[in-house]
Amino acid sequence: SPVITQQLTGLAELVKAEAAYRLTLNRKTGRIEWTLPEAAGGETLTEEPDSSWWQRLLLNIVGPLVPEDHL
Repeated sequence: SPVITQQLTGLAELVKAEAAYRLTLNRKTGRIEWTLPEAAGGETLTEEPDSSWWQRLLLNIVGPLVPEDHL
């Protein structure tokens, strides 16, 4: 239904504008930063949101071993 599609698209845009992180590369450190939109506080994080130190450790250990075409 075109009406439902339009409503879902509008909802997705609203969520993106108010809650989705924006990824940027910090040129000084060479690391990724996650920034919330201003409507959600505008906070910038230097570690992946909603991940534990254990998950980040495993990613740092296993990540270099995964072939690039599998990422």
